[in-house]
Amino acid sequence: MSRFKRPSLETILTTAKETRSQADWSMVWSTEEAGSSRHSRAHSRRKYRRRALAAAAALAAHCRAPAHALNDGYFTFLLFLVLATAVLANPMRHFELYLGQWSLSGPGRAFRYIPMLDGIGIAICINALVRAITSATSAAIAGVYLTGTLADADLPFTYCRNESLHRIEALSSQIDLLTMFKQMQDAQISGTEYLDENDLEGTSLDIKTCNLNTSGLHPLYNTPAFNYFYVEVMRFRDKPYFSEFNPTLAYIIIAVWLLIYAFMLRERFHHGRLIWNNLYRGLVFVPVVSGLVVLTFGFIHFASVSAHLMKFARAGNRQFFKSMVDAFETALYVHASGLGTELVFGKGLNYYANGHIDPLLNAENVCYSAVATLLVVLHATGAAVCALLDAAPAVHVHESTLWIMPLYSKCMLAGGYAHLASSIVFGCLMVSYIVIAFLLIKTALHIIFEYRVKLVYWERTVMALAVLLCLLLSLIFCTNGGLLLLECVDGAAAGLVTPLLCVLQLTALLYAYRSRDFLSDMNVATEENACSTRIDTQWKIIPAVLVLFLVCKIVTVCYSQLPASLWACALLPLLAIIIAIPVKGVVMAYKYKVVG
Repeated sequence: MSRFKRPSLETILTTAKETRSQADWSMVWSTEEAGSSRHSRAHSRRKYRRRALAAAAALAAHCRAPAHALNDGYFTFLLFLVLATAVLANPMRHFELYLGQWSLSGPGRAFRYIPMLDGIGIAICINALVRAITSATSAAIAGVYLTGTLADADLPFTYCRNESLHRIEALSSQIDLLTMFKQMQDAQISGTEYLDENDLEGTSLDIKTCNLNTSGLHPLYNTPAFNYFYVEVMRFRDKPYFSEFNPTLAYIIIAVWLLIYAFMLRERFHHGRLIWNNLYRGLVFVPVVSGLVVLTFGFIHFASVSAHLMKFARAGNRQFFKSMVDAFETALYVHASGLGTELVFGKGLNYYANGHIDPLLNAENVCYSAVATLLVVLHATGAAVCALLDAAPAVHVHESTLWIMPLYSKCMLAGGYAHLASSIVFGCLMVSYIVIAFLLIKTALHIIFEYRVKLVYWERTVMALAVLLCLLLSLIFCTNGGLLLLECVDGAAAGLVTPLLCVLQLTALLYAYRSRDFLSDMNVATEENACSTRIDTQWKIIPAVLVLFLVCKIVTVCYSQLPASLWACALLPLLAIIIAIPVKGVVMAYKYKVVG
């Protein structure tokens, strides 16, 4: 039997008394087997690490990073992003990789030494499922753009539609820049407080507008690009929420989940089992291509507009506090903190560390964090250049992130090749979201099988049920209130649940894993650029930073412009996570005291 056709084997350590001699196994359950020769070992090790980089690259391409950069001020956001990566996100990646290597386990079993915190794995599983659902839905939204670009001779975001989806040609309007500047100041758009009104007086710009005689939230649709996103793609209305279904988006969501399921089946049949840390390494180039295309067309379009718009590039400091919070959130987001994926990668890398923590990971993680941060800068810069063209800013909900899509579509209208550029950008964006949804659903299944190992014999059945459940929950967003709910759920999962899980993981590190073995391994792994007391200093500061960030995020949520009722719905996964950990602890205590 070939090494790729071996069946899934249950080799999870089940007690706290296993010796470290068991850590030199050549294969850990549910991770890909390593080569035996020195050359194949080195090749397989690099392959593992590039897969983790591919995941970080896909996360960096999501709408969250450029949206935060534009909502909060480009330069201020990037400054805090670098700081957050250095003091929080990169150390968290270190910790999760080290913990996966040292414990020989994924998230479901990594905390088995702490019965009262054994439910952390369940919490990570819930968060991974929620993030998979929101990622797949965002992929479907990008898919609507892709199908519209490929299927129509006229790009669908070049004209307008009314609430009945009847086509309305856009009108050419002369916009006075001074009036527009005052409107932007009233809306507190970052960067406008430093503009000189005398420079804009008497200057106008010709733009396309939608003549929609409606009230309520419809000023959001005042240009064709935003009209297409809110009216046609998301069916956003100022009627009661969830009163109208969006069949187009539903069909593409179904197609996205079927595609994810097909990839999982292919992996299952090709390897004889799911390979949990398996990603195509070439996927790292997908976000690079989309970022370069956006940046290129942004500069092309920017060169064709009035020089007066250059003054909008200046970043203000009104959003200083929120920019800091969003930067820390983005850093954790891009590094996949609290999702369990890095623990799975670390588990697979144990083979190369001879039962300890691989000291080469420290330098590699710093390098990969730098690459991921540079990708965020690339996409944020491209979006910032495109935003200079947005002479009629339509976004007033600062918590929103998906409004970057209509901004991208407007940017692609520069010069020729608009169809090709739009296809590349939204195709790459769709792939990036699908990659993360695919990785997270596999991580959630990995945790499920760790808690209930016997379910591995029904692997395909459990896999199908998980995909079906996620598909059905995704359809909730296919309504006229689905956009706001999606923004709330995604924001709660990324900004509240993730840091909470990181705090719990670090609590386990500080108060449970303080054995000489783990401490010595951590010191060996970081001794090249840190003294031996790093564990007692930096790793005690990081939990305080996380708690402070969590408190700041709660403050920003309290002043959110999104509906409080939808935030309450979005916090249900957080409530489930808070309940799951003590319930699991009580069950473990009952088994220990009563069952024995």
